[in-house]
Amino acid sequence: MKATAVLGMLLAVATAQEKVVLRFYGEAGCPPCQDLIVGPLETTLNAPGLWGILDYQYIPFGNAFFITPQCGGDQGYNLTQRLCWDNLCGGSGQPPAQDCFVGDPVCQHGPQECYGNVVEVCLKNMTGNDPQLYQPFVHCWEGQHQLKNISFDSCAEKTSINAQQLKACAATAASRALLLDAARETAGLMPAHESTPWVLINGKQLTNTNLMLKEVCTAYTGPPPTGCAPFVN
Repeated sequence: MKATAVLGMLLAVATAQEKVVLRFYGEAGCPPCQDLIVGPLETTLNAPGLWGILDYQYIPFGNAFFITPQCGGDQGYNLTQRLCWDNLCGGSGQPPAQDCFVGDPVCQHGPQECYGNVVEVCLKNMTGNDPQLYQPFVHCWEGQHQLKNISFDSCAEKTSINAQQLKACAATAASRALLLDAARETAGLMPAHESTPWVLINGKQLTNTNLMLKEVCTAYTGPPPTGCAPFVN
């Protein structure tokens, strides 16, 4: 067999088995996000073989925004101002204004959410953005205990996360750069996200998150893992 033919076959196999890109844009302390974490997302991630076909990341910023002269926001959370900020600072497809990411974020669920988002971006950084390492803590702290402070240390111990290192990161200025990365990625969504949880499969919005496992399996073009067996024709 000619070398070019072999190369073509190998490229075809590699293309057929490209991982499904799953992105979850959420925010700490968001009840619908917590329902997703312990429901369809957990079912999908725990299905046999699914980690092998997934490129999954959780981006914790959600419906937060920063105060700007153009959009306001200094009177507390306001949906109209958040949508204005989204458009000004990323969703328009234009370079964001210089003051788009200045100061502290305004979070939909208040200071607890802001702190939770910082903890979770620190968690991702600590684990090298490896979802198989950070998702168990997110599931425990967010999904099972709804950000209760009493559960922080126990969830860290349960999931082999260094609680003191995580708290230290969240208390330092270094965490701001991590949060800004999540903010910029969220603001840059096109079309802009309308609510949380906002789930994308290969860049397309999943409107019915209860169908997450089925849609992931359907999107995968390689040999289906065992967890996709119910959806194989």
